[in-house]
Amino acid sequence: MTMSNPSFTRDEILELWEHLTPDEQAEIMSLFDQMPIWTPIAGVQTQAYLSKATITGYGGAAGGGKGLALDTLLATPTGFITMANVVVGDTLLDEAGNPCQVIGVSEISQRPCFELVFDDGTTVIADDVHRWVTFDAKELEALTRRTPEFREKFTATQAA
Repeated sequence: MTMSNPSFTRDEILELWEHLTPDEQAEIMSLFDQMPIWTPIAGVQTQAYLSKATITGYGGAAGGGKGLALDTLLATPTGFITMANVVVGDTLLDEAGNPCQVIGVSEISQRPCFELVFDDGTTVIADDVHRWVTFDAKELEALTRRTPEFREKFTATQAA
């Protein structure tokens, strides 16, 4: 027997839900309680997810949506566009300055937002579920000591 994996819209699911008995609804809810809603990818997503910080920020690659203020300026090859005006098909510049095409936009949510201030003074307004991996000065120093450049420089100064 082959089972297909049908997909339903939110409205279709809600319509079907109304026709289930209370026992059937409880059984389905117990299945949801046993499975994670989201599992982070190994690496920085897991680091942000497992962080003990009360507020963390995480900027990432494609997927998941990024909760930024609608007036956030995004770079394009010809200037800037606001987050509110981005549509599928627009061309933006990625983190390396290369053109990339918008292949999807998320729904606009009304969530609590916070202004994040980075060490260089730049700021961004992001929602409460936009996760960022951050390090304090002591953690950054420890991470820096693990780089080959630091070790080479440290070894050279020890030999002198």
